[in-house]
Amino acid sequence: MRMDLKREIDNELSEMTVSNELKNKIYTASYDNSKNHVFYGITRTAAALLVLICLTATTAFAGYNIYNRLLVNQEVLPELDAMKVVNMTPLNVTADNDGWIEKDYDSYKELKNKLGIHLLDSTEAVDNPYMQCHISTDNKDDAVITVDNYILGDTSNYEYSTEDNCYFYEKGSEYFTPVSLTVSMILSQEQLEHGWDVEYLGYYEFAESYVSAKGYKVNVLEDTAEEPSEDYVSEKSAVFVADGVQYTIKGRTSMENIKRIVDSLE
Repeated sequence: MRMDLKREIDNELSEMTVSNELKNKIYTASYDNSKNHVFYGITRTAAALLVLICLTATTAFAGYNIYNRLLVNQEVLPELDAMKVVNMTPLNVTADNDGWIEKDYDSYKELKNKLGIHLLDSTEAVDNPYMQCHISTDNKDDAVITVDNYILGDTSNYEYSTEDNCYFYEKGSEYFTPVSLTVSMILSQEQLEHGWDVEYLGYYEFAESYVSAKGYKVNVLEDTAEEPSEDYVSEKSAVFVADGVQYTIKGRTSMENIKRIVDSLE
């Protein structure tokens, strides 16, 4: 009986689409508490709905490994290299009531030393006082590192806002924003089997897939504007997996700059 019910739900959900009204609500990122689906570009309320759609309706996404996919508005993108279990040194930090650790660090290098594992780093990333590094982990199943202002490019005049906990800056001629880095790691076999899906929702589209200079399969996405101005520079996200770890390089700059930064990671 349960399988019949699930089959019926899957069939119905497979026919559902994301409305333009829902796409128009986009402005931030959400992470599903079941720890196997990350959403970019949508409010928490809308993401809660799409968790049900994307994780329950597996029949709607026939294709390669359904538990480790990169999607854009329900479109499954070309397969990346496989994620693997990473042996990370647990952080000696007090967790919250749900067992989660949220911790800020002054630099990416400092955090890498704490974790005791080799993670890729760009030769274009230099220590700067504006870097904001954060890790979210349960020390058991998964860990996500975000590094804002990872590469500054020709942006300038950084000023910190205590209210927003971020830096404001002036755009450059090549970089309209600094470049950020996201590192996603699977820490347990159970999480590996559970999966790690990432979906971009709303004003995003698949740009291209290529193999980097170091042999990584890379998918590049970019945002879209309804009426872009002449000086509009799209935000590009290059996603790839190296040694079982998923990396995302994101920023408003040229495709050539994004690809060069990917190639500089070692």
